Amino acid sequence: MKILSVLSVRLCLACTFCVMLLGCQKTEAPSTSSTSESSVPRQLELIGSDLIKPQYRSLSSQIRFTGTLQARQRTSVQAQTSGTITQVYADNGNQVQKGQTLLRLNNQDDQARLLQARANYTATKAQADLSQNLAERNQRLFKQGFISEIEYERSKADARAQRENLAAQQALVSIAQKAVSDAVVSAPISGVVSNRQVQVGQTVAPGQTLFEIVDSTTLELQGSAPDTQNSIQVGQTVQFQLAGQSQPVFTARISRINPVTDAASRAVQFYATVTSPASSFAIGNYVEGSIRLNNSQSGLVLPAQAIQHDSAHQVYVWVVRQNRLHKVNVEVVMQDQASNSVLVKGIQPDDIVSLVKFSEQANGSPVKVS
Repeated sequence: MKILSVLSVRLCLACTFCVMLLGCQKTEAPSTSSTSESSVPRQLELIGSDLIKPQYRSLSSQIRFTGTLQARQRTSVQAQTSGTITQVYADNGNQVQKGQTLLRLNNQDDQARLLQARANYTATKAQADLSQNLAERNQRLFKQGFISEIEYERSKADARAQRENLAAQQALVSIAQKAVSDAVVSAPISGVVSNRQVQVGQTVAPGQTLFEIVDSTTLELQGSAPDTQNSIQVGQTVQFQLAGQSQPVFTARISRINPVTDAASRAVQFYATVTSPASSFAIGNYVEGSIRLNNSQSGLVLPAQAIQHDSAHQVYVWVVRQNRLHKVNVEVVMQDQASNSVLVKGIQPDDIVSLVKFSEQANGSPVKVS
């Protein structure tokens, strides 16, 4: 009886061990299945708008820029003499012609000085004429032996001194005449008064700015653009629009380029003569546009958004071939900033390129296009 009891206990323990072993095997089975499933690449689903075929066409680089419109010719009119303004003939926005009177100053003192200078000149001229006549008479007397050489030389020196004095008085007359003329301020160029800074009754000093005049018939575009390869050249055509507007498109031609690049932005400053009618703009308008470079090439063109860079700075795109996603290294031959397009080498004309960017782990994944 005791032997049977021991056997029963052993049998129970054996059964319990078998049950536990089976349970462990069932628990580990899903783990094996999960591992095999995770090793299979996950299928990616793309829509038609995520994909694009490269286009074979010619592409020329365009550089985007921003700038302002300035008058090609502008000037500040400044007072040349002091005085009180008695009359003003031009105001902001008035069209003026070269030589047109803009204002007058009270010049009574200058006129008095001019009269005094002229009187002094007249008196000096009379004295100079008398000295010259005396020198000529003494020359005849000296030749005839009636006067000494010393007396003759003295009369010649006096005549010479009077001539020099007359020249000095003539210079004083010219100075006084200029002061009187400066009291009448005239326009140095034809254009539009952009800024009148004085009023009637105001006293001005020499060098004080009275007006600013701009020639609005010829405008100049002053722009700046990134140019790391010195591609901007004199004579290139510029297309631009007023800032915030897509139409109309205006044209200009580059006339000058600043040889020094901006240290902060690395941008090049250039100047272009506007060939479109100047009546379409206002001086100071902000503009944005593009410069088309003379470097057209043909090849496969993609949107710039399809381009990616890896950690080693290698350029690549994602291409769908045989329903799988492949990472394909490419070379960017040219980029057009205006159309945001790139001409590349390394892909085939029938490749389908993804505009969606993936991580490195997506390489080789199956793709479903819906």
